[in-house]
Amino acid sequence: MFELDYFCVFREEPRDIPKKGHKSLAFSSRYQFSGLIEIDGIEYTVKFSSYDDLSKLIDGTYKSKASFVDIYKIYTKAISQNARTYFSPVITKPKGRCGNWTLLGQDDTACVPYLVMSIPSPGRIEVDLMAMDVNGKFTLIKTLTTKPGGIVMRMGSKMRWVWRRAKAVPAISTTSDAA
Repeated sequence: MFELDYFCVFREEPRDIPKKGHKSLAFSSRYQFSGLIEIDGIEYTVKFSSYDDLSKLIDGTYKSKASFVDIYKIYTKAISQNARTYFSPVITKPKGRCGNWTLLGQDDTACVPYLVMSIPSPGRIEVDLMAMDVNGKFTLIKTLTTKPGGIVMRMGSKMRWVWRRAKAVPAISTTSDAA
């Protein structure tokens, strides 16, 4: 399969509400969390939204670029599972602003990764990296939680949660030739 190297997500709150008398709202203001992940050394974008907001995006209640709606339509089956509280596709970051859904692997091993996240209590976070294969089968790749050796909360201009895979350190020989 593939390996997760890095995860970072920033706390954000939805900013906009529809204007009086309007049903439509731009979906870009509905991300509750956004961030970055690194899989096999390549960086991708993540944008977590609630399932209710995703349903409104897919059914047309929320406005967005058609190419962005297409990203989420790939995940319709995964979204329907309502795993955890928030959902995010793994978005490839091209030179444009919108991005594309990500396909990892080839042929029989090809899969579309996504993340689901919940916040069981303030300051705690749980994230599952999932993959959906071409047959629609779901696989759990990695679970990250706020605990020692897991996700760490950092304060800054924005609160963020960070996790980095431990790198193997080569062992140094400690034998010495005593004469």
